[in-house]
Amino acid sequence: MAAVHPGIIDPRVVAKQAVSIDRISGGRFCVNIVNGTRPHEFHAFGEWIEIGAARYRRMEEFIQCLKTLWTGAEVSFKGEFYSFENCAVPTRAVRKPYPPIYAASRAEDGMDVVAREADVWFVNPINDFERYDESLMKVEAEIHEMRRKCATLGRSMRFGLSACVVQGDTDKEAIDFASDYKAAAMSDPTLKSAYNGLSAGVIGSAKTVVDRMKRWNDMGVDLFMLQFYPLQNGMERFARDVMPELTLTGR
Repeated sequence: MAAVHPGIIDPRVVAKQAVSIDRISGGRFCVNIVNGTRPHEFHAFGEWIEIGAARYRRMEEFIQCLKTLWTGAEVSFKGEFYSFENCAVPTRAVRKPYPPIYAASRAEDGMDVVAREADVWFVNPINDFERYDESLMKVEAEIHEMRRKCATLGRSMRFGLSACVVQGDTDKEAIDFASDYKAAAMSDPTLKSAYNGLSAGVIGSAKTVVDRMKRWNDMGVDLFMLQFYPLQNGMERFARDVMPELTLTGR
C-alpha cells in the first residue's frame, strides 16, 4: 500500500507506477489517498489548498484521473485541478478493473468523496486508547452513515482499521506498555504515526486482543493494518498467541 497526496504528486505518475508495482507484486498493490493535514509539507513539495471544500474536490479529481488512466487506452481529462490530453498507461494491472483505492477522510466532504470513489474506508477511532468502548460506538455510527451514503449511490464499501497492537501477559501489563509508548511518542515525533494506532484499543492479554479484534470485525471491519509495540517481540507474540485463536469474517 502506497500513501499518495493529491497536490504533491501527479496522478499520471501514480497511475503508471501503481500498475507496475501491481504486476510485480502479483496483484497485491493498493493506493491510499491521503489529503494531508500538514501545510508545510505541501509548501515544500507541492501546493497547499486552504479551503477544505476545494481540497476534497481535488482529491476526487485525483481519483477520477487514476481510474481514467487505468481503464482507458489513450485518454484525456480536463478538470478544475488536473488536465491532460492523449495520455496512455499501456501496462494493465493484474487486479481488475484497477488496484483498490483506500482513504481515511473523516470530514463530511471527504466522506462523500470516499463514498463515491473509494473501495475501502479506514475508520477513525477516538485518539485515546483508554476510550475504547466510546470509540466503538462512534465508529459504529460512522460505518452506518457510510453504508447509507454508499447505498444511495448503488455502491458498497469495505472498512479498514489501522491499529497498533500492544500485548502483555495481562491487560495491566499491556496498558503499562502502551502508556510507556505514549510517553515516548510525546518526545519523539518519529513515533507519532505508529502511536496513533493505539487509538484502536487493541491492547491487552492475548485473549483481550482476540476479543477486541473480533468486536471490530463484528462491526464491519474486515481489514486490519497492524503495527506492533515493541515491534519484533510484539509480532512474535501476536503470531504465537493471537493468530491461532483469531477467526475473522470478511474478504
